[in-house]
Amino acid sequence: MAVDRNAADVTAPPTIPDENSAPPTSKREAAKLRVVSVKQAATLLGRDRNTIQKWLDQGCPYLTKADRDLGVSWELDLGDVVRWLEERAGAAAAAKFGDSEDGKMTEDEAKRRRAVAQAVVAELDMLERLRAVVPISGALDWWAKDYAEIKARAMSLPDKIAVAVDPSLSDHVRAIADKAMREVLGTLKTEKSLLNWA
Repeated sequence: MAVDRNAADVTAPPTIPDENSAPPTSKREAAKLRVVSVKQAATLLGRDRNTIQKWLDQGCPYLTKADRDLGVSWELDLGDVVRWLEERAGAAAAAKFGDSEDGKMTEDEAKRRRAVAQAVVAELDMLERLRAVVPISGALDWWAKDYAEIKARAMSLPDKIAVAVDPSLSDHVRAIADKAMREVLGTLKTEKSLLNWA
């Protein structure tokens, strides 16, 4: 059976090549490889899906907006997302250094500030790669997962205690333990303040 090697399968979805395969032969093919879902973007950028969603809410560029009613998922161009993050980091760094007294900036000053911003971004990237710093969004995601697990297990303690006592007292013991656990969890203040950082 002969195989036509020149025929293209237009219905096959684009696949991400492994590191040993040939690079895309055209800009169009390369552009297709950059189109990712929110989950894929989170994985490739080392972030949580919620972080990517927050970026979208803050103006991160996208190709297709999700619509649950129509069954449409988010589609992002990873290159556009990275450029948006770089511009945002540069703008934040430039804002940190402030504008001149008359509100105008010379071209040299703008270039200097851009260079400083790029240096700050590069240094943060290097520190992150060296694991010398942890992105706050990542740390908050880890903390939130651990906190949710601890809270769920703490709320199950009244039932575990009630099973271990005399059956005639179990409902009373469960109610006392449940009330005490809710009071303890109600005193935790860091949950709201840390989640406001996210």
